Amino acid sequence: MAKIAIIEDDQAISQMYRFKFESEGFEIEIADNGLTGLKLIEDFKPRIILLDLMMPQMNGDEMLE
Repeated sequence: MAKIAIIEDDQAISQMYRFKFESEGFEIEIADNGLTGLKLIEDFKPRIILLDLMMPQMNGDEMLE
């Protein structure tokens, strides 16, 4: 089963993605900011990352660096 990490500070959006992708058989993990997202990626090892660019603590651009 493919893994997807969703890094998104808007809970409604992240839950919408979770519902859709889990219904298609994907394994999902969610982080609500860039700092937590970095740890999630390190531990979860997703094949796909959906990344919000406008987040608190560390934005998506900073995270990509």
